[in-house]
Amino acid sequence: MEPPAGSATSRLQLAKLKGARIIGVASGRNEDFLRELGVDAFIDYTTTPVEQVGRAVDVVYDTVGGEHGDRLLSVLKRGGRLIPINIGNYSAELAAQIGVTIGAHRPPLHSDSAQLVELGGLIDAGRVRVAIDTIIPLSEARKAHERAEGGHLRGKIVLRVVE
Repeated sequence: MEPPAGSATSRLQLAKLKGARIIGVASGRNEDFLRELGVDAFIDYTTTPVEQVGRAVDVVYDTVGGEHGDRLLSVLKRGGRLIPINIGNYSAELAAQIGVTIGAHRPPLHSDSAQLVELGGLIDAGRVRVAIDTIIPLSEARKAHERAEGGHLRGKIVLRVVE
């Protein structure tokens, strides 16, 4: 199954099911959460800069973005790909110089009922976990936006339609 567009936690779990070795990078408070999702190794960026320990990685999903995105290019192997989830500053010149690509490589999004059925089966079997950060009543949707803008989410924000 080609990992669909979606959350980094979904991509992580689907890549793991396909045999990928996953390195999770987050603050230490998120280590248990990422290990539950299946990471093989963990780097606490608050104590260890990822560019000092990461090497020869095929794909980096940058879920943070920001002004220091280029630091992640050095962890990729030649031919690797950095996929930004949020807006970040990345040097196309540096990427070309070291032989890596910035951006996603996937066909345009379309509904695929077979993939949805397969994904539903993986969720039902407990092989893929849907990570939920917060459940907020639809009547308080503004709080959902505020929560999202605050960052540091551990999954999706769900708006509850029926009370």
